[in-house]
This record gives sequence, structure tokens and C-alpha cells, in this order.
Amino acid sequence: MAANDFKEQETVAKNLIAFMRQNGYSRLSLSKLSGIPRTVIDQLLK
Repeated sequence: MAANDFKEQETVAKNLIAFMRQNGYSRLSLSKLSGIPRTVIDQLLK
């Protein structure tokens, strides 16, 4: 189960990075727009 969770986290991170690049968002700007703390976004991207 843990290996599957890691794959899903990796997929989310890749999609989030692609979304941020396409829309020109930084981690800080995405945090402000979404209301998600920057530390959470940083954890998702690791």
C-alpha cells in the first residue's frame, strides 16, 4: 500500500508542477490563491 501512495504523491507533484508552470504561478502565489499553506505545497512537491 505504501508503494502505491508514493506513486500517487509523485503523480500529484508532477501535475502540480505542470499546472504551476503553465499558469506562471510560484509556490507563494499558488498558496495565496488557493488558501493552502505554502508548507503543504512544499510537502506535496517533495
